[in-house]
Amino acid sequence: MRTRFLIITGIILFNSLATLQAYAQENKIKVVTTFPVLKDFVEQIGQNRISATALIPGTEPDHAYTPQPDDILAVKNARLLIQIGLGLEPWVKGLISNAGNPGLLLLTCSNGIPLVRDEEKPSDKENSYSYEGGNPYIWLDPENAKVMVR
Repeated sequence: MRTRFLIITGIILFNSLATLQAYAQENKIKVVTTFPVLKDFVEQIGQNRISATALIPGTEPDHAYTPQPDDILAVKNARLLIQIGLGLEPWVKGLISNAGNPGLLLLTCSNGIPLVRDEEKPSDKENSYSYEGGNPYIWLDPENAKVMVR
């Protein structure tokens, strides 16, 4: 009798925990970022109150990235989309339009931050994808990263 009670109690507790976990996951603020570094920033700030997704996986150059159908769905279900700006994500406007999420907030975190001045030009043609006026990877400067996080 006691064993049966413990088993039933265990099953009830397990189901309750699973329900609470699902509820907590549903109530997290869904944030989509363009770059993995932005996802890292968001996760550090939002911790367990957010669910973050990075569109660019970090395994390919950002200028070669093409949004996928899963990306449209992620943006459709998100509350906030965070981009760097500076021309790094020319595909964002089309992605937002295709997602059809009128409540989506768009945050461009490069506003007011100048491009990083390159000391040297890359000698390797394969890595020479650059922007006029400097390096748009502004988060590489720790002071810029602080401004972006604020």
